[in-house]
Formats: sequence, C-alpha cells, structure tokens
Amino acid sequence: MDQPEIGTKIAELRDAKGITQKELAGLCKIDIRTIQRIEAGDVLPRKYTMKLLSKALDYSFTVTGAVQIETNTISLKSLKMTFIAGLVYSVNAILVVIDLTSHHFKQPLRLTTYTVHILSGVLFFYGFYKLGHYLKNQVLAVSSVISIVLLPLINIIYLSYSPLVDALMYFVFLMLCINMSIFGAGILIEGSRRSDSLKDLFFITGVAIIAEACMNLSPNFNLQTVGLYISIASNIVLCAILYLEYQRMSSKRLSTDSATVFG
Repeated sequence: MDQPEIGTKIAELRDAKGITQKELAGLCKIDIRTIQRIEAGDVLPRKYTMKLLSKALDYSFTVTGAVQIETNTISLKSLKMTFIAGLVYSVNAILVVIDLTSHHFKQPLRLTTYTVHILSGVLFFYGFYKLGHYLKNQVLAVSSVISIVLLPLINIIYLSYSPLVDALMYFVFLMLCINMSIFGAGILIEGSRRSDSLKDLFFITGVAIIAEACMNLSPNFNLQTVGLYISIASNIVLCAILYLEYQRMSSKRLSTDSATVFG
C-alpha cells in the first residue's frame, strides 16, 4: 500500500471507529498535523508511526513506498537565526517606543535604532513566514510577508518625514495595523488547531496582537502608547513561540533519526 491509498484507508478506519483526527493523534501521541498530512496524502509515514496507527486502528498496514520524514522542510538553523533576530527586535523595540512617545532621540541614535529595527524585524517576520508555510497556515505566512514589506517602508518614511509624505505615512501605518490584526488572526488560527502545550500561548498572543493593532489605530495618544507597550510584550512572547517551535522540531528530528536507526 502506498500514498494516497494509505491516507484514504486511515481516514476510512478512523471514521468507522467514530474518532476525530485530534483523537487519533492523541491515541498515537503524535501531532494532529501529522495525521492531517498523512490522510491528505502529502507524506508517507515512517515505520514507527505506522506501528502506532496500526495499533490505534486495529489494522495491519503494508507500506510499499520509501519512508519519508513527516514534515515539510524547514531549516532549524534559519529558525534559530530568526529567533535571535526576534530577541534583538524586541529589545530594540523598547528604544523605538521611547522615541515615538518622547521624540527626544538625536538623529544618529534615531538612525541606528530604526536601522536595527528594520533589519531585525525583517528577519523576525521571515521566521513566521517560514513557520506559517511549514504549518500550512496561509494567513500567518501571507501576513508575515506583508509585514516584511511594510515594516521597512513605515520606518523609512518616518526617518525622512516631511509634511509632503504625511498622507503616505498614515496610509502605510493604517495598512500595517490592519495587517498586524490579520497576523494576530493567523496566530489565533494556529492556536485553534493545536492540541499541545502551546495552544494557550498562541491564543493569548493572537488576542494581544489584535488588541495592540486596534489601540494603535485609536486617535487617543494614551491608548496608542498602551498599544505600543503591549507590542513589546507581544514580540517577546512571539520570540518564545519561535524558540519553543525550534525546540519541538529539534526533538522531533532527533526522535525521527532514532526511529530510523532502531525502527
């Protein structure tokens, strides 16, 4: 038996038992996304996973194709790099917020601060683009790409600010806030799909990001300031999400290698 027959058979057996994909994942102690990808025919499960599925579904599978790793390719090195960029972005964001609320920075310091903000921010959101692509979360992936474009643009406009670009700056800022709301929705969507310990973290972070975006759109300066400080906290938690995903994938790769050797 090969894909897509395996995926179709697993779905049939699961339906016959009256259990959901989430319940089957729990029985096998594997991620629900693995079940979804196998049933969709996207991946051919490795031998160890087939044993778990056979036991849970009371069915003996015969796999004829080559065993594959059950994940989309994502570089752990790039994920670690974007996590580090996120830390830099989060710390540097404190300086950005101070400048936005006080306007006391001298030009050399302001230029350095916003240059770091742009470079680290691009890498940071690139990490979430890769993560969204890996998790098949198009809302997260697409909004991350838009952030990669809008974040440098709004900072460049701010650094070269003049009354002539006032309307342009407001438009880009509006688009950025709307996009951050969509990004927050992408985080929420991921939380709704999870059955692991990160579920609540995704949910809380998604709500916070949407709240900060709404506050930043407010004409009230004090509310905008609160939104900016919430964004600092949100960025730190987003860094934690990247790190925890890095740890989870590292462990999964290690267990896959072990299963390949001993399975």
